[in-house]
Amino acid sequence: MSSSSNTNSIVNVQWLLQNLNNVKVIDASYIPTATRNFEEFQTKYILWPKVAAFTAEHIPGAVHFGLDTAYFPSKFIKFDLYPPEIFQKYIRLLGVNNDDHVVIYSRGPAAGMMFASRAYWTFKDGKWGREELIQCNNFLFSEATGSHVTGAISFPMANVIGSGGFISKEDVDSQIAKLGVTSGDQVYVACNTGIQASVIFVALERSGVKAKLYNGSMTELAYRAPELVNATGSV
Repeated sequence: MSSSSNTNSIVNVQWLLQNLNNVKVIDASYIPTATRNFEEFQTKYILWPKVAAFTAEHIPGAVHFGLDTAYFPSKFIKFDLYPPEIFQKYIRLLGVNNDDHVVIYSRGPAAGMMFASRAYWTFKDGKWGREELIQCNNFLFSEATGSHVTGAISFPMANVIGSGGFISKEDVDSQIAKLGVTSGDQVYVACNTGIQASVIFVALERSGVKAKLYNGSMTELAYRAPELVNATGSV
């Protein structure tokens, strides 16, 4: 996965082998941890260790993007975003600078695409909050079951991910068309913690759909606007 201005930002192994000396490679592999205490985090900076999957093996020259370090736990959001200047300091510590062409990969769910998608989204625009949610349309929810935003359309990761990663753009286009969404439409995506929805964000972007991801997702919404939560499982 490549963070560039090109909307077709998904690259394959052959491309990476040919360009390995010209890019900065980020390994975003992650092992989920218990929710961190936000009050403790306010007073005690915690630099979480690299996950075992990275220390065991990784692409030569890759650096580790740790989700528990790249984000912080706020009162309502499990993976909240630092101010840009703080995030920039972290990325600079990884050896990544403004003009670098970055390629991101990971292991784990969604054929390894889930945590890489989250890291990719963090480098992009499209971040938004609860205030915009209240007045938006075209809302997709990436969890297959459970509570969701009232009126949201279920669009799970399985619609865009196959055994080898993201399915073809043409197949994703077909899935999106079934929703009545077309290129140029503004779509909003969410899940439980803002992680799975990152996969949908990447797929929509590749298909030319303007996507925004609600970072707080259901975790924040349940606290701050419970009237918008549908816990019945129905639309």
